[in-house]
Amino acid sequence: MEIPSDQEQSIRIKKAIEHVLKLQRPGSPSFAVNGYRHLFSRFEQDVFAINPYAAKRWARMLAKEVVAAQLPGSMWAFTLVDNDWEIPLADATPERFQAVVRQIRRRVGLVLRPYPFLAHIDVGIRRYTDEVHTVVSPHVHGLIWAPRSVLRQLVVRLGVNDHGINCFDFRACHDLAGWLAYAAKDGRMVDSVWGRKLAREGDKPRPSKTFRDRQSLRHRVVLLRLLGELRKYDLMTASGAGKAVVSRARLVARKRAGLRVG
Repeated sequence: MEIPSDQEQSIRIKKAIEHVLKLQRPGSPSFAVNGYRHLFSRFEQDVFAINPYAAKRWARMLAKEVVAAQLPGSMWAFTLVDNDWEIPLADATPERFQAVVRQIRRRVGLVLRPYPFLAHIDVGIRRYTDEVHTVVSPHVHGLIWAPRSVLRQLVVRLGVNDHGINCFDFRACHDLAGWLAYAAKDGRMVDSVWGRKLAREGDKPRPSKTFRDRQSLRHRVVLLRLLGELRKYDLMTASGAGKAVVSRARLVARKRAGLRVG
């Protein structure tokens, strides 16, 4: 499948957003669960098609450039999260999200300096079964070339967040293309992340599948509004040799799309 031009992508994402917002009309609580699933099966393919810089296609381009760069040092896959990046669902607006993206870029640069890295800013919805609030949860997946001892120090220094998750986590990257495809997945297609239920008296039972499906649709609508026409490379941050890798991969993508380079 050919990569559409920037203008074509813009038109198609607007149509996809208008389509889902129109079908997500108020006053339709009786909309069957199968209807929710069918709704997304109809335009999921379009949403992936309008974002060439996502999932396997973009991951293959990045992986090829990473191998060609032959960066010195050990390569590690990492994930970085921070409570300060979470946005209450009721306050989630494109402007607030863009502000958080800028905050993430600054934070990642400070934490990982001076080692080369490249990272994707991912976004999901987190709703805990033992809490009443739901949040948009931006986080970072990426690659870094640094000594193991330095990364272990980061794990200890950054500690854990309010949910008991390590703010910084790393592992050996044995499947480069697979990790990059995971990191580059399109946030518009994400499902809700359901927190672990705490064994505590008075906790509410885990919601039913029907409820989760309806919540998933509402959450996807929120993500469509937040991400709008952003493509995956718009949500990347990199440093040093990692920035050069991203630039070369983007150049390849634009050439394949027949777009003007520059």
